[in-house]
Amino acid sequence: MIIKDNIRIQDFHAHGFDSVYNVYKRNEDFLSLGPQPNATREMVLSDIEYSERNGGYYCTICCNNHVVGIIDFIPSMYKKQQDCAYINLIMIKQEYRNMNIGKAVIKVIEEWLKKEHKISSVYISVQENNTKGIDFWISQGYQVISKPELQEDTTIVLHMRKYI
Repeated sequence: MIIKDNIRIQDFHAHGFDSVYNVYKRNEDFLSLGPQPNATREMVLSDIEYSERNGGYYCTICCNNHVVGIIDFIPSMYKKQQDCAYINLIMIKQEYRNMNIGKAVIKVIEEWLKKEHKISSVYISVQENNTKGIDFWISQGYQVISKPELQEDTTIVLHMRKYI
């Protein structure tokens, strides 16, 4: 568990599957940018399994004792480099957006990765049509490091990186 100020990031099991599923349901505007616009239990299970298979941490984000989002990240060995981490997913419920929660969570995760795992750079991938997401990551100091790349799920992503 990672705690800083009023933000608590912990394994999703602490709040249960239904809390995570509810976050997905409250993010269908984001999901609509991809190949499957509606949240399904299978989608959530697939994301959890992907995280576990790749050594990730699939966590709930709590603020003032409410589950407000989820974050999934791989703390090291991204691209087989020990000092590189990958943030696979962050979603904040619609009603909690624009409250700087996402910014606070990213800052906390970056600090934790640097301290606990000696990470020097963090990577992310953002769908090319997610302009709000791209703007968010740029505002957090991430830079685009690739041309648009077609994924197996038919989305097109930009890869981004930040040195921490």
